[in-house]
Amino acid sequence: MLCEAAEGSHLARQLLSIYSLTMQGEVEVMDMSQPWLQQCLALCGQIKHIGEEMLWTQRPNHEGSLAAQAVVLDGDYTTIPGVSFLGEVQYRRWGLYQSYGLLYRESGKGMRVVMLEVLPSHVRGHIDGDGEVRGSHVHYGDARGVEVSHAVRQVRSSIDPNSFRPWIKRFLRYATLREVEPYRIRAPFEGDLFG
Repeated sequence: MLCEAAEGSHLARQLLSIYSLTMQGEVEVMDMSQPWLQQCLALCGQIKHIGEEMLWTQRPNHEGSLAAQAVVLDGDYTTIPGVSFLGEVQYRRWGLYQSYGLLYRESGKGMRVVMLEVLPSHVRGHIDGDGEVRGSHVHYGDARGVEVSHAVRQVRSSIDPNSFRPWIKRFLRYATLREVEPYRIRAPFEGDLFG
């Protein structure tokens, strides 16, 4: 399950090719009768847009952590029910942690669609029955439920884990997410007094 991917577009094509081999025709965005990973890959393959201006705010339950969220629109600029963008940035004892993801929420329960987690290469970022991943990695799907599936892939990159914009661009490719001014994923402090 754990493999290396040099570029986001390559990883997305690889996972989408797996999806296309297992599915025939088109699937609704969140058809809960289909396996979760296949639904996530289908959603990641569709063009989407950020649907509102984002603000990074401090999370009250995580000291020193900033979070931002926004609604997500489809290619026709219509809200995708239950799907939102969520970003988080936090300085931890080993350095900067960043995550950018698309989440699906229904009846108060949230499940990951795709998430890029950015951390230094020496830090263990994910562990499961198939092994562990150190450093930055991408999740497709979510394993936190019954009959819910996921895939995790290590991201090999020379991008500095302390930079913001290059990682945001990488996430945009993984999620097939487009930015249209003024609605874009801004790095924390970008365009404010400190940025």
